[in-house]
Amino acid sequence: MMMYDLLRAYKAFLLKSFRPTTAEMFYKKLCILFEGQSISDTVGKLDIDKILNKLGQIKHKNYFSQYKNAFLHFCEFQGINLTNDCIERIKELETATRKKRRQLKSIEYSEMDNMIKRIRDKQLKLSYQTIRIIYLLGSWDFWFNVPTLWRCSLFLYY
Repeated sequence: MMMYDLLRAYKAFLLKSFRPTTAEMFYKKLCILFEGQSISDTVGKLDIDKILNKLGQIKHKNYFSQYKNAFLHFCEFQGINLTNDCIERIKELETATRKKRRQLKSIEYSEMDNMIKRIRDKQLKLSYQTIRIIYLLGSWDFWFNVPTLWRCSLFLYY
């Protein structure tokens, strides 16, 4: 059985239990993990160290989780039992990754003020001005709960 035949069978296996987009994502991640390996006899010639080295190059947790799950589902599909050392190494690699965080945007008060000034509805404008005043007074930690914030603005609106 050639590599692409094996991967097609793996994709069919994934489609039985996952949505098509998830199955496609796992398929692509596994193809990336198997780059540079010839897999005709999967269980005998699979170089797990090479796969773990590729997993070690992944920096962010969400991507690592995708690659890891693709590999674990492949092992389940082929009936490959991973050793405890291998599982421990995967856990160590996972703890070495970090969350991908977006950079926070700074608030331009003049732009925010201009946007609020352009609102035509007087009650809605008043509610946004009230929220802005609460924020500027420094009691924003108390009002940061978004549902409460919306209830406050809707209360002022109606």
